[in-house]
Amino acid sequence: MAFRRFRKNEEEGINTTPLVDVMFNLLIFIIITAQYSNIQSLKVNLPKAQSGTGLEKTEQIVLTLTRDEKIYLNDKPVIVETLKEQLQPFAKKEDQPRVILQADEGSTTGGLVRLMDIASQVGLKKISIETRK
Repeated sequence: MAFRRFRKNEEEGINTTPLVDVMFNLLIFIIITAQYSNIQSLKVNLPKAQSGTGLEKTEQIVLTLTRDEKIYLNDKPVIVETLKEQLQPFAKKEDQPRVILQADEGSTTGGLVRLMDIASQVGLKKISIETRK
């Protein structure tokens, strides 16, 4: 009785195809999640502007005014009575941060002017209003 010998046609070694697949999946995941890291948690409907300029990257204070007139300082809720005290430490810095005002399209102009007035009373001079194009 004759037995046939089994021949292996494949080369011996480590198959790197699964490793490459895992690395590409990790790369795609990192790229997608890195794009969403700068998105802020508060959703306000910013007004549109026809013209505007970009800002340089410096330290920023973000004051948000929602449609129902709630105020947030860097995504933390504050009341208007304590806002001046919370902004004073920023005004005492030698290199003052920029104040970015985000007001919902449905908020009142008076609320926005009140925030601008409080920031300027404290001594903050770099005040900008954020819009969308």
